[in-house]
Amino acid sequence: MQGLDDSGLSEVTGTGLAIALTNYQTGWGATSYLEAVGTDVTDTTLKSYGFTRADAYWYGGTYSGANSVRAWAGTCGAGIGNLGCPIGGLIAKFAPYDNPLLLRVFNYTQSPSGAQLLDYAGNQVTSLNPRTIFEVLGPTKQDPFKFSFWAEERVVGTPTAPGSTGTLQSQVIMGNSTLTSPVNGVAGNSKVRLLQASRATDQTFGLIWENHYQGDFRFSVNQQAASPGVAGLAPMFSDYEGMYARNIKTYVPLGQLFYQTLTFDDPIAGKNGASLPAAAVRGNFVIDLTSIPNTTAVYNDFYGYTGAYTDGGAFTAQTKSARYNETHGYFSIGSITSGVFNNCSGSTPTASSACIKDTNDGVFFSAWHPSNASAQFKAFANRPDVSQYHTYGGNGDGPLALPYACGNYNTGGGCGTATNADIGAGGSGGGVAPAGSGFMVNSVNLGDVEIKGMLIQHLKITTLGAGS
Repeated sequence: MQGLDDSGLSEVTGTGLAIALTNYQTGWGATSYLEAVGTDVTDTTLKSYGFTRADAYWYGGTYSGANSVRAWAGTCGAGIGNLGCPIGGLIAKFAPYDNPLLLRVFNYTQSPSGAQLLDYAGNQVTSLNPRTIFEVLGPTKQDPFKFSFWAEERVVGTPTAPGSTGTLQSQVIMGNSTLTSPVNGVAGNSKVRLLQASRATDQTFGLIWENHYQGDFRFSVNQQAASPGVAGLAPMFSDYEGMYARNIKTYVPLGQLFYQTLTFDDPIAGKNGASLPAAAVRGNFVIDLTSIPNTTAVYNDFYGYTGAYTDGGAFTAQTKSARYNETHGYFSIGSITSGVFNNCSGSTPTASSACIKDTNDGVFFSAWHPSNASAQFKAFANRPDVSQYHTYGGNGDGPLALPYACGNYNTGGGCGTATNADIGAGGSGGGVAPAGSGFMVNSVNLGDVEIKGMLIQHLKITTLGAGS
């Protein structure tokens, strides 16, 4: 590093501090952890079941390359989409020198689309009344990375063994990931902004998080035979088992310049609408995405209103403004193009159909081995039906909370009340569900997901410990 003299300092523009991260990797040790220690319960009903307390631990959080290199313990393979090993190599360009992380103080008056920004009262923010914020801007393009951790839930007390401790170990791997996603057809980067809320009655510290993400997700619990299976020791997870979501794309704006922010507080009695005893305050907290102010100008900006919408009050694709796409988020899983989702249309699917066993896209479940017959499971639907429209016994007599088994698409079966857990196992009403239907599979794809027009007017989360 080189020092700056007065002449050099005079040339500093104040644009910001750029941080380049190349050949980057960071993480905890395999048994280093964060913990959330529960409070002993006071509820008499819970006590009667023998339940005392639940504690949570998160171990080994790691940012690494998207490839598969090693596990927290034991060995691992690439698995599906390089989601088999939780830890990869180096991230060559996490934040390259020509697209770095940027920390800066900045005055905003317009959004990226050119819309005039508003304060809490609906007044336009201009150069005459600027509002300064501090922000951290992520890169708009980066090499894919992997974020992973393993977790442990320890529950003290069960109905059959009140003094025992039950433990569930699991892992989460988010691979092929970038902190970017498109908005208005342009690459969007994740941003964290800190500012003073503009509400005159409560000018508190506020935070805005524009969350962009693309990547894959895996949650699994199955462990190898050699795994210790002991609380606090790093497990050896299998390479394939788990629930997957591949090709995720999302943009979720939590807060809006300058009229909505995330704030944090404690649930003291009488504050934030919470009337809690003093004991309940300990360790609890409030996360509040503040409500949109009841101001016409702010509402029009928040909804991206341009005066053009259908008679039903809904926007059409042709009348959505660029501002609409900035204030509204989206979430999708799977490569959805022109409204076409992963499906089995046009053919009668079998266990070997690509739409059933696809592990490259969408939401799917996988067994601990991709082809071993002993790992296969039967895909079935056994769910309660409380629909007022279903027919029970041919009479259509209203909502009934019944376990309903639905015949699989390959059999043409409908739904009937279930007598066991197999698809279409017992049909005593409302449709024919052939016995014995269902697939023995090593993986089953549920299809794709797409949510558009996500808008959060107000969200408040108040934690409440078991002893409160």
